Amino acid sequence: MEFTTLKSSAAENIAGKNFKVTGCTVSPALNGETDYFATWSSCSKDDIFRFEKGGVFIYDEGPSKCATTDPQTTNGTWALLNGDKQLFVTFNNSPTTYDIVKNDGVDLIFKFSSESGGIVYTFTYVSKAF
Repeated sequence: MEFTTLKSSAAENIAGKNFKVTGCTVSPALNGETDYFATWSSCSKDDIFRFEKGGVFIYDEGPSKCATTDPQTTNGTWALLNGDKQLFVTFNNSPTTYDIVKNDGVDLIFKFSSESGGIVYTFTYVSKAF
């Protein structure tokens, strides 16, 4: 794996900014749904994530928490990989590598694939900086 330093323009596009997921699709359909975001509870739709310089990832439950006992924020780590084409995030002891579709400092679109029951599902997340 090739790790990219956090001084690239791709890193500058996301570092120090809050993002919120505004949409998520899945292909092929999962349980008859391709608009995966529509299946999320409202308390998940207001969650915020932030990429700090130095590789610190912060996940914030947003104004409405799904479980009142959950911490408001949880930290993890992040790094850009493979020429800034992938985003590696470790959060809640779960490492995930996402393929970056778009990263222009406003829109961050990323996807990953997961296999379940012999079917490979691709989830595409659309998020906006604010």
